[in-house]
Amino acid sequence: LYLPLFAIDNAYSAGWGANTNLSVELLNGLIVFVQCVFAVGLRLMGQFMVDPYGDDMEDLSVMTYVLGTIEHSKAILASETPVDVDEARERNLMKTPKVNAVC
Repeated sequence: LYLPLFAIDNAYSAGWGANTNLSVELLNGLIVFVQCVFAVGLRLMGQFMVDPYGDDMEDLSVMTYVLGTIEHSKAILASETPVDVDEARERNLMKTPKVNAVC
């Protein structure tokens, strides 16, 4: 609804009969064309986003990541807190610089 109304408004603002200006008409036509291309592009992008993973072989398996997350969460929840914690050693570990591993 917006694009046709915008095109009509631009047509009226360009002028009537002898009152027309060719450069304003060309500029308004270009703006309407760019907006139409943008709207069609948004619609096509929305169609692709409806099914982002599709049935392609190279797509990620979402269920694999979900099941892996559940298993890792269970392992974290099943872990026990250490009883003998050496606070001096913990402080020393916090002060040592971290080394970033590059894969």
